[in-house]
Amino acid sequence: MPYIKPISIPQKSLTKSITSSSSTIKLNNIKSWKKNSLGAFIDLVAGDFGTRAFGAFRNATGTILEIVEFDPSTIADASITLLKRGLSFDGDPDTEVAAYKLNWPAGTIFMAGTDIPQLINSYSQITNGTAAPTTTPAKVGNLYIDTVAKKLYIAVGVSSSADWIITN
Repeated sequence: MPYIKPISIPQKSLTKSITSSSSTIKLNNIKSWKKNSLGAFIDLVAGDFGTRAFGAFRNATGTILEIVEFDPSTIADASITLLKRGLSFDGDPDTEVAAYKLNWPAGTIFMAGTDIPQLINSYSQITNGTAAPTTTPAKVGNLYIDTVAKKLYIAVGVSSSADWIITN
């Protein structure tokens, strides 16, 4: 099962420009915040990310953004593979939006790790109310607490309100 391992990473920059259809990037470095025993920052490795990793290109003034998914197993390669480009700004980790795929010049800021909204969407959400849930779950694994009947529900599907199952 895919998973995201949240990590904070210093921002990077593109060493080469890319077009809206580019599927790889080259960064100025792959250093993390972690240091070795000599005090030098160490390189990121695939295991720092989990099996899914997200990043974002941002212009210098912070007025333009493109969210991407990259292959964490390629972080130490000469070119990092982009799996999805132009992801939605609402945290949807799977839907590409053609209009959000942009051209980026060398020097563009690249942010990876915990700054990306797709990280939050990867976790189960917990909501509550004063009765059993009547809405369709948004994500398998979401939790709902009926605070009056003291019942806990878990989402086992995303088709209808019948996909909420009582756990206690």
